[in-house]
Amino acid sequence: MRFIDNKDRLGSLLILAFSIIYLRYALVLPLDPTAGVESFTPRTLPIGLSVSAILCALLQISLSARQGAENRVSSAVQRFAWTPTLLLIATMAVYVAVFEFLGFAFSSFLFLLSGFLILGERRFLLSAGVAASLVLFLWAILTQLFGLYLDAGDLHRLVFGAAR
Repeated sequence: MRFIDNKDRLGSLLILAFSIIYLRYALVLPLDPTAGVESFTPRTLPIGLSVSAILCALLQISLSARQGAENRVSSAVQRFAWTPTLLLIATMAVYVAVFEFLGFAFSSFLFLLSGFLILGERRFLLSAGVAASLVLFLWAILTQLFGLYLDAGDLHRLVFGAAR
């Protein structure tokens, strides 16, 4: 149990587990049949990232096993701010739940605004301005520069009607 009670080893084990799962899914990404001879495919970057993360995690586990200093997880967990952490996790769950109904822009704005408030920012107008600016910037980059489609949401279609 002492092996897992070290912060460095526990974090590395979690990253290792996530990276192995990520690698498993990266290996089954579908490929375009016409792009069989290309050197860069949709699998290339995810496989590279997961292999790099696996190697780094294994290196960190081996290095932390040799270190004499113990960074105990049990003592570190006592200082955590659990309330904001759990509220942010709940906010992310609500964001996922309302995304289809509210659409990208409105749900992202509400998510960022509530995150700022949870983290202690009390200047509402500043928080709203930053959230709106960031959402507008992301929307512009994703839709105008990258050409991605971001759904406006069911609420938008209910209020303004279906796009023709």
